[in-house]
Amino acid sequence: MNDMSHPRTRALAVGAFAVALAASACAPIPASAPEYVSDLGKGGRTPSSAGPQAPKGPEWKAPGKDALTWQDCTERLATRYAAPAAGNATLQCASLTVEVGASQSPLQLALTRAEVPGTPDTAAPLVLVGGTEFTGQRAIATLASADSPILKNRPVVAVERRGIGASAALTCRGAADRAVLRSGFTAGADLDTRIRKIGEAAQGAATACGDAYPATLTEYTATAAADDLEALRTTWNVPALGLLAVGDGSTTALAYASKHPKQVARLVLDSPVRYGGTELQRAEDAARGLSATVDAFAAQCGPACALGADPAAAMRGIIDDAVAGRLGTFTDTDVRRAVLVTLGIGPGDRDARITRLATALQGARTGDAAPLRALLRTADDALGSDGQFVARCSDAATKASPDQIKASALTWGPQYRLGAATALDLTVCSAWPAMPAPPKLTDLEVKSVVATAAADPLSARTALDTLTGQLTVIGAQPSAVTWAGIGDGAVIRSSCVQKSLIAYLDRQDAPTVRGCPA
Repeated sequence: MNDMSHPRTRALAVGAFAVALAASACAPIPASAPEYVSDLGKGGRTPSSAGPQAPKGPEWKAPGKDALTWQDCTERLATRYAAPAAGNATLQCASLTVEVGASQSPLQLALTRAEVPGTPDTAAPLVLVGGTEFTGQRAIATLASADSPILKNRPVVAVERRGIGASAALTCRGAADRAVLRSGFTAGADLDTRIRKIGEAAQGAATACGDAYPATLTEYTATAAADDLEALRTTWNVPALGLLAVGDGSTTALAYASKHPKQVARLVLDSPVRYGGTELQRAEDAARGLSATVDAFAAQCGPACALGADPAAAMRGIIDDAVAGRLGTFTDTDVRRAVLVTLGIGPGDRDARITRLATALQGARTGDAAPLRALLRTADDALGSDGQFVARCSDAATKASPDQIKASALTWGPQYRLGAATALDLTVCSAWPAMPAPPKLTDLEVKSVVATAAADPLSARTALDTLTGQLTVIGAQPSAVTWAGIGDGAVIRSSCVQKSLIAYLDRQDAPTVRGCPA
């Protein structure tokens, strides 16, 4: 969206909002921080001070009669995602039939519902929109694996994106191409060779997937996924949906809001990516976030850290060795994937995830490859499916050229931890056909909330510079909540962040806190 086309007063409002947001994000959290930090003087109201006035915007209510057939899948998903449900939380699975392509071929879309004993039957469900990396089912399993104030307030229903997991998973790439795209080619190869070899594998994968799904390949974009949200709304026969979008699921949620602005009753964007940004912009956001995550990991590894007395120096050495081919067969892309799957989308509390990653990296450093290989097998399953490849590349607007990729690798390598590996990952979608851009944002009648983590290996606060301005311009009045933790999904992982949202979910009040400790 071109802000110059709007009145000067709106432009000034956007700039003022961005400055205020940056200032609030930089405010330190005291070492003795309570469970959450009160938002003093920000205009937000606590639940006890909120008046009885009904919220503005579309009506948000529970389905009168849920036409979906739900079956318990708690144990199955707890095993699949290594995320046992906390307490008496339960997960239930169902499927929704949607029509895909010009032929209107039926496709079974996977839905997952989480609730706890006492979850109000009359509360409108919050729809969790997963992305191409932190998928909907994995996110809701993670949400249910810890104490969740939101689940005590209302049920959450996750929608798995087309072609991913139980939503009719796609199978199209050859094993050799898939392996190159995962590992970034051979350890120690020079940059030009890696870009060329990854590009060749990307071309082979794009051709194979195009041949396998010639009639429906364009039906796996975020905009197409937005149509599935509308199918869910009409199946429930409710006026509007309340949306919680995680990671690049934010693109799907905003595409839905653009196409159906009067059907959005709540809008929470958790660790969002740029909306309508170029692939190069999104990649640099990810490079910044990944670098911050590696630094936070090293700083928080603790006195018994497997990486030794100086984890930061150990990480620098591991990355340098991976780039140079001195970490056995492991590449810097492999190290990046291990960080993403463990710290970004992995289950468990912070200390458990840090210990798991440190042990695996130290093993690779000292000749015991088994722990890191185990993490990479998990990464293959969590991040490397053909459906995720198709969805991610379909959303990659304005793809980077080989020259841009090389220039970014040379610049980001010294600038960001694992920056060269993040730049090389741009090559994965280099041969994918251009897809339509998501629709332009339009005016909304509902306030919004944006939640971010201090160390998120899939995005960074720079992604919000444009996004929060866009939300302000369309009247969504965004409020920000920051979490000082490590991982994608501040709402998904932090009970403090969830508590801060209850007043918003109930009445569209501003979040009751601005900052939550790790």
